[in-house]
Amino acid sequence: MANPVYDGPGRAEHYAQGRWQGTARRRRTARKEGEHFSSMLQECGPLADVADAPCGTGRFAPLLQKATLSCLGADLSSAMLQQCRQAGAYPGKLLQADSGSLPWTDQSLDLLFCSRLMHHFPEVHQRRPLFAEAARVSRRWWLTTCFDSASFQSWRHRLRGRRPSRHAMPQAQFLTEAAEAGFRMVRRQFVARGISEQVLLLMERAPEKILVDDPTVRVAVFPSRPHAIFSKEYFFPSFPQRLAGWRRHSFFGQPKAEREAENLRLLAKIGVPVPAVCHVWTRRDLCGFVLSSRLDLEYLEGAVDLQRFLESGECPSDAFWQETGRSMRRMHDAGFFHRGMAARNLLVTRQGAPVWIDPAKSRWRNRLRVEEIAADCALLWAPLLPGGPAAACLQDKADSVLKTMQAAYGELPSGWERTSQPVQCEFKRWQGAVKT
Repeated sequence: MANPVYDGPGRAEHYAQGRWQGTARRRRTARKEGEHFSSMLQECGPLADVADAPCGTGRFAPLLQKATLSCLGADLSSAMLQQCRQAGAYPGKLLQADSGSLPWTDQSLDLLFCSRLMHHFPEVHQRRPLFAEAARVSRRWWLTTCFDSASFQSWRHRLRGRRPSRHAMPQAQFLTEAAEAGFRMVRRQFVARGISEQVLLLMERAPEKILVDDPTVRVAVFPSRPHAIFSKEYFFPSFPQRLAGWRRHSFFGQPKAEREAENLRLLAKIGVPVPAVCHVWTRRDLCGFVLSSRLDLEYLEGAVDLQRFLESGECPSDAFWQETGRSMRRMHDAGFFHRGMAARNLLVTRQGAPVWIDPAKSRWRNRLRVEEIAADCALLWAPLLPGGPAAACLQDKADSVLKTMQAAYGELPSGWERTSQPVQCEFKRWQGAVKT
């Protein structure tokens, strides 16, 4: 197996020693690419398995090896691989392979890194196998590049009648071909917008499951190692939306994903069962407004929220209700006002244990008022009272469930049984009249 272009005499040595150090412009391009790629890797979060294909002479090996513990390299050129070995890049993990037929199994990589490849293929039928292979081996991320035809470099080549070996294309065409393979663009960076052809793209593969897909929020499940990822992303797609929330979470306030991650970490410290936080990331525009914020959590396979669990005709064990009452007491003793302590925000795991979720609107106080404690308790307990929707699901078990949970909680706040507007809304959610 050989690459007639890059296996030519002195070609690999030139790439390793002089290609990116020869002039100030080339050094500047290499520096900008490194900065953008580094930022994009940080946005991806923790990465277990990463591959660089084609890896060339290993120019980005230090950057990728810093982002993950397991990084592989592959290239079609034996001369390029030899330069990689001499530089100590990807020790013992180099393979000779075609980017259109990668040697890794399906969904074996968290991220496939593919720099300066796509512009070598001018035709759609030549690029299609590359898109397909990236979608096959990647569990979620594909970090790649393309050459933009709407740039000064590309226009200059066309005006001078040149036919360079690097083929630029409209970005819309690239994104269309990527979408056909199951990718969506998450982020785009320009080396020099409008001047340089080089565009860096962070692409995300279609998820395993899409639970919510609205214009302002997207909830999906992605395969990963050692466990799947539950990803929640909040969007502010238009400037009026960002401006409307400037005081709360789009400019001055903490973004939703960051606040939820902080609350989950603090709850875990006080012994409340919550999903593990894997990663949180916020992207802002040039003015500082939040464009999107993403929270990645450990996905609890087989877990279902308590509301759906009860509606299916099942009832958790006494141990579940006891731990639920104790965890509610821990939150309130620590000054945590959940503001959504309802059955839809309490998971029942496969092992029958409770796990609290969705504390994005929660608040911490030095000391909770009785009214706040009562409001929290009422959202979960009021549906269990006679005539409530949860009591109708549990039938004759409702009274013993309520007593078990209240005994574990301890002294009850006065007035929690009163029907308030939040409780009425919760009843409607049970009845399906309000979107959950």
